[in-house]
Amino acid sequence: MTGDPRERVGAIRQAVQSVDPKIPVYDVMTMDERLAQVTQRPRFYTLAVAMFGGCALLLAVVGLYGLMSHSVTQRRRDIGIRMGARHDSLCIAVGYAAGGFNFGRGGNGAGNNCDLARGAVASSSW
Repeated sequence: MTGDPRERVGAIRQAVQSVDPKIPVYDVMTMDERLAQVTQRPRFYTLAVAMFGGCALLLAVVGLYGLMSHSVTQRRRDIGIRMGARHDSLCIAVGYAAGGFNFGRGGNGAGNNCDLARGAVASSSW
């Protein structure tokens, strides 16, 4: 069958009424319309969680940048001395990046520990 399925609603309503007039025919929708209606709320929740996740990621990146910037600012004199002693600038940059990764690893470890504790509390019976 081709065409718009909503054009057949009147004929379907008449066929149902001819069998039993007490059966109401209401809220007639196509399967696509029904599916869109049913999945509307989960799609919204998914979008909201994705937006909050993106904001959290942005805040984490900005925070790590600020932490690294502060660390480099505090050690500016040390960097100048190392560059004056003809150390390789790539070696200096890698050393400070490794310090930033250590901050990230520490935060990841703390987050994992909190998650394990939360899981233990959530699985225990109250």
